[in-house]
Amino acid sequence: MPLKITPSSAPNREIDLTGTLTRAVAEELWRNFGGNEVLNWMEAERFVQSLQVQPQPSSTPSSPHTHDVEPRPPRRLYADRPRRPQPLREEDERVTGPLPVY
Repeated sequence: MPLKITPSSAPNREIDLTGTLTRAVAEELWRNFGGNEVLNWMEAERFVQSLQVQPQPSSTPSSPHTHDVEPRPPRRLYADRPRRPQPLREEDERVTGPLPVY
């Protein structure tokens, strides 16, 4: 999803900053930590995506026949199993493998 801004000096013009921000974040990752340019770019894309604010769904029903349905609680798989211990890392150590998704 593109990250766009509308400058106050030109309110009828939008500027797409997605690529520029991603490039700047990836470059700073490389400058500070080195590493792989592909992984740095993927990490930068994920960070820029996290900056985007998602609009809240409206609370007004779209049609007169709709009613509020309470969402089902999330399904918990393997809730009774103990979690595997995670390897300990130094504070400044950088992960170079696949990025974890939470």
